[in-house]
Amino acid sequence: VDQARCKNLGVDHLVLQTLSPLPERTIVAAAMGKRFVVVVERNVGQLHSEIQRLCPSLPVVLVSSAIEPVTPELVLGALLRFPRCC
Repeated sequence: VDQARCKNLGVDHLVLQTLSPLPERTIVAAAMGKRFVVVVERNVGQLHSEIQRLCPSLPVVLVSSAIEPVTPELVLGALLRFPRCC
């Protein structure tokens, strides 16, 4: 988040404290008014598909790795590849 903000990217950050039950209202409320959602996971994308289900009108970008930690640089790269306007 800090690296993205240093590059003048407007980002918000939501950390889920529990995945079961999934806090659906919290996720939907956090995504309101956003152009896209980046989901960072250290697995094969289970949470990503749930976010897609909850936010069908938004692009949901997955940044994941099942074998090593996801680095801030990978997340920043995903943010920078997404169009900033229009």
